Order: sequence, then C-alpha cells, then structure tokens
Amino acid sequence: MPDNSPALVKLISRLTELDPRFVRNVQQDASEFLLNLFRYFEKSAVFRNPFCFDLTTTIECSHCCTRSSHSETHYLLNVPITDPKSDNQLCRLLDTVCQIEHLTDYHCDICKTNAQMKVSFLSLSSNFLICLKRTPATKNTAVIFDEVLYLTKYVSQNNTSFDYDLSAVITHLGDSLDQGHYICYRKNLLTGGWFMVDDARVMPCETGRVMRQQKTAYMLFYTRKNEQSPVVPSENAETSNEDDITKSDREVKLFFHPGKNVREPQKRWGVCDAFGSPSAP
Repeated sequence: MPDNSPALVKLISRLTELDPRFVRNVQQDASEFLLNLFRYFEKSAVFRNPFCFDLTTTIECSHCCTRSSHSETHYLLNVPITDPKSDNQLCRLLDTVCQIEHLTDYHCDICKTNAQMKVSFLSLSSNFLICLKRTPATKNTAVIFDEVLYLTKYVSQNNTSFDYDLSAVITHLGDSLDQGHYICYRKNLLTGGWFMVDDARVMPCETGRVMRQQKTAYMLFYTRKNEQSPVVPSENAETSNEDDITKSDREVKLFFHPGKNVREPQKRWGVCDAFGSPSAP
C-alpha cells in the first residue's frame, strides 16, 4: 500500500481517535495499540471482540476455607519474563501465572489466618493473545513457544477442551527496549502457510523460521482449533450496502480482518517501539 493511498491516509488520520499519542513518526507500543483498537471497536459497536477472556482471582483461607473471588475481562495476557537463566518455556510460564500463591500479608476476616491465591480463566474466546513482557535483563532471552497451546487445565469450568493453534507472531528487533522495529508473521488459517510482513514487504516463509523467533517474540496470537475467528458483527452495528463501499474502504476493512491473510503490502507508521510501556504523553 503506497504512502499516498487513500486507505492509508484515512487510517492514519483516525489513529488519534484511539489515543492522542498515536501520531505519525512517533514511537508507540504494539500491544498498547491493539488494546486501544479493541476498546475503540467495542465502544463503537463495530464487532464483539474475539480476543476477550475472563480472568478470576480466588483467595481462600488456609484454615476455614472461606473463599472470595473477583473476575475481570482482559484482551491479552501479560506474561513476565524476569529470569534470563530459568527454563522459559511458555507452558511453564503460564503455570507460574496460574500457580497457587501463599499470602503472608493477608488475613481471613473470619479466623484471622493466612490465605492462598489462585488465578484461573473463567472463560476463553476463539482467540488468545499473549504479550511477553521483557526487562532489560531478559530482552534477548529465548522463550520457547509451541505451535499448539493447551489451556484446558487453566480454565475453572473445563467441561470442554481449549486447544489453540499458533496463528501469528509479532517480533521486535532492536538494541534496547525503547526503540526498534516490528515484524509480523501471519498464518493463513485456510492453507496453513505462513507469511512474513515487514513494512511494505509481504512474503511467504517457512514454519521453522517462525518457530525460531524465540529471542525476539513479543506477542503471540493463538486461534482455537477448528475456528477461523471471523469478525462477528455487533447487533448495534450499522449495515452497509456493498455497492457503496469504495476500493479504499475495502482495503481498510481487509487490513483489520483477523480471519484473512492480508495480501496487500502494508506500511508501518513511523518507527515502532519496543517491549516496554509507552512513554507518557
């Protein structure tokens, strides 16, 4: 897509609706962009988010077993990478996120003894998004991820299986956490072939190349088996006449469609930033 493409110009002009910081040639974080994009789509009733999931935190007294639970809806799961020397396999990192934690600074309201806390998934969607939160010490630490992710054991009500296939990987290249360059590897869910999207270049690539991005992986996209995750129109969304949609509008719709492989060359807006949180406005 050329720099003067009407679709690209229209898209860039509306980025500030997501966040005033999203302007051209200013570094921002890929995960922060996606979160703002999801919130914008839900607010404008464009579609029901296919990435959201409910995470439940349960605190249970170690003595009287009194429980209290709190659930929150999330769009992605932040997985900290804190130890460069540990076995950073994705499955073990998820075990750490969902493991039982003994609380020494919390006391039960009934028997005044200590408690334990456990995090689990109350519900999962057709897609699952993981953000690997790295530190300066773990910027180049290899994180071993698999083509299939098994999440059933982390779901509190697991009457069915939750198995997910790897569908996209966003990597970060750069000498620091504050600046660098993003590359996206996207799987065609219909053919199973992988494509590398690097600025305006879109080219096929081998699965092995994707799986070797262990030191640069930043965001991992998984799609539940036997699902292609189409955009689901909201009941409140306005319908449009296909004849009234221009070619530029079709390009914009194709750009954001998570269930299709994007074949149009795509241009990055300025220099993409890195793993850390975006700078304050």
